[in-house]
Formats: sequence, C-alpha cells, structure tokens
Amino acid sequence: MAGTNGGVAKCGFIFLDTLAIALVILPALLFRLPGFDLPIFQRGFFCGDESIAYPYKDSTVPSSVLYGVGIGLFAVIMITTEIVIFAYRKRQDLDYLSPDTYNRCCGGVVIPPLLYQVVRYAAVFFFGLLVTMTTFDITKNVVGRLRPHFLSICQPDFNNLTCMEGARPIYITEDICMPEDPKRMSEAR
Repeated sequence: MAGTNGGVAKCGFIFLDTLAIALVILPALLFRLPGFDLPIFQRGFFCGDESIAYPYKDSTVPSSVLYGVGIGLFAVIMITTEIVIFAYRKRQDLDYLSPDTYNRCCGGVVIPPLLYQVVRYAAVFFFGLLVTMTTFDITKNVVGRLRPHFLSICQPDFNNLTCMEGARPIYITEDICMPEDPKRMSEAR
C-alpha cells in the first residue's frame, strides 16, 4: 500500500510541476506572440531630456544568439556534467541516484536515472528562465521607462510642439510620435 501512495504522490507532484511550468509559459508567450500586443504604459517626457536623446543603434547581439548561447551552453554543461558523474559512479560501482530517489513516473514506469536527472535539472532551469522572463516583461510594460534612444525613434515634430511654458519645461504626455517602425516604437517605450 505504501508503494501505491508513493506513486499517487509522485503523480501529484508531476501534475503540480507541469501546471506551474504551464502557468509561467502562458505570460511568457503572450509577450512574444506576433500580432498580440499587450498594452504598454506610455510615460511622458520633457523635450530637452538628454537621457532619452541618444541616437538609435541596432542590437549588437541578436536575440537568437542570446537565447542559443544562454540555453545551449546550459544544456551542454548540464548534460556533460551528468554524463561524467554517471560514468564515474558506474566505474566506482556506486548508485547514480540513491535508492530512495523517486525515479518512477505515474503507473510505476521506471525512468532511467540519467534521463531522470537531466529532465529534472532542465525543468528547474526552464522554470527559473520563464519566471525571470515573465517578471522582466511585466516590469518593463508596467514601468515603461523610456529607452535612451526614445526621441530618435519617436521623431516628434518639435516645430509644432510647445515644450516650454515661460521658463518651465512642459511634461509631454500626449502621443506626438511619428515613428517609421511601430514595433521599434513600442520597444523604445
């Protein structure tokens, strides 16, 4: 009976882990789906703000390289490390996983120990990655801090814009931007 309860508990943990990852994947995808534009907080600006008047420069590192190295390097290091540990323990005639480790799936299916460890570490890594990405995206959209190149992307018509009221600068809140690329404009916000 204890084995049955352990299997039910294991299935429950697998279900909860899968649910947690799914709940974190959803917002991460919503911020990245093409055509699905979540609202971005539109902060105003002062015309003479030098902190947002820098020229625009393309990214020096493409996103594909960033994700490829960030995820690929993790995968190579983690898999290599686990294979080395597995081979070392096998050579020393030691158990790779302790006998009390749950490496059984629902229904009593035994998962090979190396695969179990790799999947376990990958799940923890991707959960952390997705939580970080989601937190980052939500914070960016809620705070809406203008990028240093905002004015070069926005291209406001300063001739038809009142920037000063006497000696006091006016905080511009209306959308007066005339960008060439709307996607780049949302990224500048």
